[in-house]
Formats: sequence, C-alpha cells, structure tokens
Amino acid sequence: MPDKREYRLKISAYSPETMPMRRLAEYLSDMAVLLGEESHVHLIAIESSSTCPVVLVDWEAEPKVVERLEKAKGGEGAPEAKQAIESINFRLRKDNASADLLNPVRSKVMEFPGAKIEQPIEWPSINQAAELYGVPIWIGGRAELSNVDLLDGEKEWKCLADRNKAIAIAHHLYVSTLRVSGNGRWRKAPNGTWGLERFVIEDFELVRANTIEQAIGDLRSIKAEWKSLNDPLAALGAIRSGQD
Repeated sequence: MPDKREYRLKISAYSPETMPMRRLAEYLSDMAVLLGEESHVHLIAIESSSTCPVVLVDWEAEPKVVERLEKAKGGEGAPEAKQAIESINFRLRKDNASADLLNPVRSKVMEFPGAKIEQPIEWPSINQAAELYGVPIWIGGRAELSNVDLLDGEKEWKCLADRNKAIAIAHHLYVSTLRVSGNGRWRKAPNGTWGLERFVIEDFELVRANTIEQAIGDLRSIKAEWKSLNDPLAALGAIRSGQD
C-alpha cells in the first residue's frame, strides 16, 4: 500500500501562469478546510493546462478524509467543511469557472458547478405606503432620523422617525402597542418573500387592547338594518337562494 494518496482540485479557469497568487491561496485554504486532517494533507504540485492543485493525503488519514467529504457532499458533517464548499463555489462564480475534486484514481469525488449555478433573479426594491404594528422597544440614534424598533410578537421592525415623532413614541416605550403608518422600501427575496429595507414613520396611534367581551359589545353597537328584521336567518337564506 502506498504511503500517500493524491487528490486534485481541477479548476477550469486560468492556468498556473495566469492564476493570481492570492486567488490560488484562497482556493488552497478552502480545500484544506474541506479535506480536514491538517497535519496529514500536503500540497506537492500545481499541474498545468487548467489550474490543478495536487494534494497528498497520508494513507492513515485517508478514511477520515473520505468520510468527511461524503458527509459534506450530502449536506452533513462538519459545518466548516460545508462552508468550504460554498466558498469554493462562490470563488468559481467570480472567476466564471467550475471545478472537480478528483480522487487518487482520477474519479470525480465532488463537483463544484460554480458559474454553472443558475443565479436567482435580483428584484429591484419598491416603495410603498404601509402600516406596521408593534410595541416600541428601542428609540435612539444621532442622525436626523431616529431609530425606532417595534416588536410585533417574534417579528422586529426597524423603522425611522423624525425627532419630534420619536419623542412622542418614546412615551409608549415597552408599554403600548402602536399602529404606525408611513413609507417603506421593500425587496423581494429569491424565495419569493418580501423583506423591509427601510421604513419612515409618518404617524402613529395606539392600538386599544380590548377583551373579548368589549369586542363583542363593540360589534353589537354597530347600527345595521338586519337587526330590525323579524327573522334575520330566513332573510339571509332568501338572499343566498336568489329570492327577493
């Protein structure tokens, strides 16, 4: 059995003569993290044509390296190994390239699609008036517009307001739920959800915390013609059936 085993990261960009030294060092650093077993992994050459670092792995450490690669490939194992895969693909996208990790018999162990990965659509931000709800939990800042953070359950809204508005909101810090209105800047994420980038509060009002009994009482106090009917349910049935 040979004492050492060779692994190659074949990068389809540049050549050893044109690859910037710093970029090569970044790829090597990611590869070292991916393989693990630092004291048993050694760089011995950079092969020509495409850029292809050749790494020797001591035979006694190879089973651990193989296991680490398999787990990382399946999205499991050491977090730093999975991060190394993302980092390599990120660099490859910037270099408009892809790469393959080859084992000692030159079989493909792992593929790094890099620039082949379809990039999500970058949606432009839009401005739209909106209302937000929440309890003010922090107000401050030295800029012309003060920071106002609202907590709505588990969701935290980070807003802005002029000094006078911020001072008025400060009276309700931690104790009142507010409905704030203003203009927001929103951006659509690749997964389709909308995220708030900026929101300037123009006005606010207290949200009254009603009990169920109070809410029912408010509903009963609403004036409505159906309350004067002898049989409201019969009238509703007639409407549904299309009868006059």
